[in-house]
Amino acid sequence: AQDVWRRYLEQTDDPNPNAAQLVAGSFFSLAENGDTVREIEESIEDAARAQRIAAEARPNVGSLSTLAIYEYFNGNFAAGNAAARRAEARASGKAQRKQIERQMAQYRKRGKAWRKQAAKYAKLERKRGKEQLENPFGGLSGSPAGAP
Repeated sequence: AQDVWRRYLEQTDDPNPNAAQLVAGSFFSLAENGDTVREIEESIEDAARAQRIAAEARPNVGSLSTLAIYEYFNGNFAAGNAAARRAEARASGKAQRKQIERQMAQYRKRGKAWRKQAAKYAKLERKRGKEQLENPFGGLSGSPAGAP
């Protein structure tokens, strides 16, 4: 799905914002269920990119708040803050503005925690990959494959 969406974006100058909205949510769901940090980060990046298209075409509280969340998890905190401010500006009143502000502060905090965790796991994945390269025939018992 990610490859199809990327090809679509390469072939059009005017992506469909409805499709972008659907794809963004799907990519974020993929990120939530990813197996490796690289897969997760790639899915989050695709989600943010698609959500930008949707939010630019239809800037409202929902699309901008969602964009802010995706940008925070993508590590683009300045862009997330900008989207959050735009969402707050479109709030229907002071109470909704405060609610958006509180929610976005929580997502910003969670996004920062994710970025730290992702860096830690990426380092572990690189280390594991290097160990596997150093001992490609290591079996479960630690003996080379085919050893008696």
